[in-house]
Order: sequence, then C-alpha cells, then structure tokens
Amino acid sequence: MTSNKRGLAQLLSQERMLYNDTKLSSAKMNECLIRIHYAKMNNQNSEVSKYGKMIWSYIIKQDHWYHYDVFLFNNAIFAFTEDQVFLFSKKFLSKLPHFKKNIKTHYEGVLMYLNLIIFFLDKNEQNLSKLFIDEASNLVGNSEYFYEMNKLNFLKGIWEIKFADYENGLSVANSAIDLLNHFQQTKSACAHKLFLEEVLNSRK
Repeated sequence: MTSNKRGLAQLLSQERMLYNDTKLSSAKMNECLIRIHYAKMNNQNSEVSKYGKMIWSYIIKQDHWYHYDVFLFNNAIFAFTEDQVFLFSKKFLSKLPHFKKNIKTHYEGVLMYLNLIIFFLDKNEQNLSKLFIDEASNLVGNSEYFYEMNKLNFLKGIWEIKFADYENGLSVANSAIDLLNHFQQTKSACAHKLFLEEVLNSRK
C-alpha cells in the first residue's frame, strides 16, 4: 500500500508539472484522476467526490468521446453519482454512431461497455443492462479480447439469473468461471465467484 501511494504521489507531481508547463486539459484531468485514486485509498470520500465532479464536468462538455474520454470514465466511474452514470449512458447512446466509427478497436471501449453493464445490473435495470450487453456483443464478437468476451458471457449469465432463465444463467456464469480457472486466472475466478454469490444471495 505504501509503495502504491508513493507511486501515485510521483505521478501526481509529474502531471502537475506537465500542466503548469503546457496547460493541457488532459494533464489536468490526469491529475484529478490520480487524486481520486489516492483519496479512495485513504477513504477520503469528499475528495473523491470533488475531483470526480471535475472529471465529470470535462467529459460531459465534449462534443464527441474518443479513447481518452472513455479512459477517464472507466477509471473514475466509482466517483460519479448514479444520476451522472445514467446521464452518461443516455448521452453515449446518442453518440453511438460516432463512437463506433472512431473507437471500435480500442480496449477502453470494450471496458466501458462492461462497466455500464455491471452498473445497470447492480441497479436491476433490465432493459438498459440488456441493451449494453447486446452492444458489447457486437463490439467483441470477432475480436481477440478473450478475457473481455468471457467476462461478457459471465455478465450474460448474471442477467439471465436476474431477469430470465435462472438455471441457464447459473450454468453460463459458472462456465465463465470454470474457463478462468482452466487458464489459471485464479484471482479473477475468485472475484467472479464472489460476484455470483452476492447475486444469488440477493435473491434469497
């Protein structure tokens, strides 16, 4: 933990110097992002909220979202309010044609879909979670994103458990976990298993 904090402090200093020298908005946003993660490590919720608002203000003002804007969203999503994520998803859908054209091959785009699916599943938003599952399926269908494709299958299983065919969903989710274990992704498999158990327990 100490080494992580030291590393963040070094990055913070670098980004602050870069912003002072160049006045690049990306350097300022990088500084905010580092401050958010540092504050989260120290349970400083007010600081997380403060810098989350600054990143949110930057993202929402952009006419179009490219790789960097989505990167910011993915790494600061925990600092946004529920209303902000809902608003982001609505604006994102309006920007979808441009997004698909300009960010389709980027990993951050895939990760954003997964983050939105998880968020809306947690909120029991059946239609929105399904919408982004379908969009993510189109995005990763013929890609080399093995881990993300397996994660998406896992989330499809969670959706089935919550809203459709419980037994089939359980089978799909467990198959995704088994695949992680097969490739010796033990930590990831354990995290997915815990997520599944939390969903199952919430149904009791």
